[in-house]
This record gives sequence, C-alpha cells and structure tokens, in this order.
Amino acid sequence: MESGFTSGNDSFWEFLQPLRRAASTAAGCKPVNSIKYALLKAALARLPERKLFCPMPFKMIEIERGGSTNLCCWLPRSPGRLDEKGLMDIWNSPGAQEIRASILDGTFRYCDLERCPYFVSGSLPLQKNITDGPYAEIIRKRVTKLDTAKVFLAMDPRCNLRCISCRSDYTRISEEEQDEVKRLMGSVKRDLSHITAIGLSGSGDPFVSPETREFLFNHDAVQYPHLKFYLLTNGQMFNQTCWEQMKNVRDAVASVQVSIDAATRETYEKVRLGGSFVNLRENLRLISDLRRKGKIREFIISFVVNALNFREMKDFARLGFELGCDQIAFSFMSNWCTFSEEEYRDLALHLPEHKDHAALKETLADPVFRDPRVFLHNLSGLQARRILGDSMFV
Repeated sequence: MESGFTSGNDSFWEFLQPLRRAASTAAGCKPVNSIKYALLKAALARLPERKLFCPMPFKMIEIERGGSTNLCCWLPRSPGRLDEKGLMDIWNSPGAQEIRASILDGTFRYCDLERCPYFVSGSLPLQKNITDGPYAEIIRKRVTKLDTAKVFLAMDPRCNLRCISCRSDYTRISEEEQDEVKRLMGSVKRDLSHITAIGLSGSGDPFVSPETREFLFNHDAVQYPHLKFYLLTNGQMFNQTCWEQMKNVRDAVASVQVSIDAATRETYEKVRLGGSFVNLRENLRLISDLRRKGKIREFIISFVVNALNFREMKDFARLGFELGCDQIAFSFMSNWCTFSEEEYRDLALHLPEHKDHAALKETLADPVFRDPRVFLHNLSGLQARRILGDSMFV
C-alpha cells in the first residue's frame, strides 16, 4: 500500500523556511538554524497547514532486551516495559498515545529531530498531502489508539558473527536472560490475533536464537493468515535445509533482508568476522531464486558504510541488481558502544571531518545510486512513499 503523498512544491526547504521565520517572530529573535520544540509549536500555531506526519509510532513497536520497548529508535521516550502487561496494553499505553498525539499535533515533542534521518532529510510528508490509505483516516480522526500492531523483535542479541559495526565480541547470554527471551516471546504469541507483522531480528540473527528459530519452524500460518514475517539475517544459515524447516510459515514470509557490508570476500571477512563469503553467495542465490519464483515477496541486501568498505559500494549495488533485489540499502555506521570515540571517528567517514569524506561524496555521485532500487537511508534523502508503505524495512 502506498499513501496519497505527492511532493508537489512542498520540498523540505520550502517547509522549513516559513517555520523558521514564524518561530523567530514568535520568539522575538533572529532567524534560528535549529527548530526547537517550543518554537516549532509556536510556528505551527501560525502555519497549521505545514504540519508534518511520521508513521513510525503508528506502524510498529520494537521489543528490546529485558522487555523495554520503543515506537521508533529516534524516540527517546518509551511507551512502557513489557512486564506484567500484555503487548497490546503497551502498544496502546498512555505513553504510546501521547507520542502519537505529538505527531498529530505537529510538534514531535518526544522526538530527537536533530538526529532523526526522516526529519533531517526532508522525507516526511505534510499531513494535508496524505489523502488515502490508513494514515489518512488516522490524521483525519486524530486516532491514537490502534487495534492491530506490527512487532519487531530485538530482545535476543545472539549471533553467529562478530560484525565490526555492531559488536566487539560474539554475544552470549545468561540462563536468566534466556528465560527472559522465552517470557517475552510468550507475550508476543499470546497477542498474535492482534499482530499483523513480525520482524525478526533487530539485534541478533533469527536463525541463531532458539526461541525465534522455534517460532519460525513451528508457527501455524493457517491459524493466523493475517500475520506476515519480515526476516533480517546475515544469511549464513539461510540455506535450503532452513527453508524446508520453515515449511509452515513460508507463505507468510513478506520480506527477507540480508545484511552483508561488502562486495568481495576479502572485505567481507574483515568486517563480518566468523562469516564465509562463499557460503553467503550460495545462500544469496537461493534467496534470489525464491524471489524470482514469487516464494518471497521482497528481497533486500544491506550495507553499513565505513572506511573499510565504502569503495565497494558501487559493486554492492551491482550485486543487488544481479540478484534481482527489490532494494539495495545503504546506511552510515552508528556507534553502538562498540568503539572508543577515536576508533569511531577513524571508521565513520560520513562525518565531514573524516579524511575520506570527500571520496565518499564522490562515490555517491555515481549514477548507480540514482537507481530507484538503491536506498540511501541516513546517507541521503529517504523515500517518503516507502516510509508510508507497509514494509517494516523502511
């Protein structure tokens, strides 16, 4: 489903400049470079037609380690912890409804707007331009309580690789943490009748975690025909045997995203420690074949850009074309407490002060990155139509 968003003349800068002027007038000060929440609220009182919309708090909830939850990774405020309360109770908690109300009133007061890639890149549509689909009704009726949810499971960090972009060692969890994962999975299963999509996995690999693996191999798709699955994996274990074990859920697989970060064996085995590039290529061919036959509905490969791999970005895009991918996704590397500040600065060439930043910009100027299948995520402007679509992989 795509929204009725049409860009017209409502570019980000056309949106931004009147708000800055109105905010400055309201504050009695000179033009501001950064829109703060109080000024934004004052500006929107003068220009209500300039309200933006973000679907993320209406789209899905992420369950993190220990049962904490979020409605978007750029939202510092959580809707609650999945303890005694059920998943749908958290999805429609007072905190969750307050967050959604802040989107509908245009203030985004709980969001980190200076870091949010959707806001910064100017990809969020104006509310007035969303004329059809479920979000149009949400905006029109100011809906903050929702009957169904999409859930992204990120509570189990176990993985068979040590990727430099996300962890400094192979992740193991204690027996107590394993019990916690089982409890949280039980909470999800109890609310399956209200869940329309499940994303696996936001922190480890779904085929490494016994709980998510058991869920995929034993889920009864016939009993829950409305439920779709979005798989995020490193691809090392997604082979023919694995696909056969998923026989009960295969018809419900909406999307498979394989995170890779390289186009050659040499670089792959530097940034994805413990992985086999030969094994990966074989499994990618399998997934490509499944997509071509219509067995899965979307195939994505993704690439976290850093100083060790950015020179392979163009080849990676071409690999995606060769595999028939629906999307080839690039994003810059965040520091998930994996690096010291100095180590991160050495790798994070998206930062303007990095010695290879100009080379990155030159790479991104290549025509291959203008192909509609290439998605630059937080490296450049995002795609508003995809943000408003059904996919959990925005």
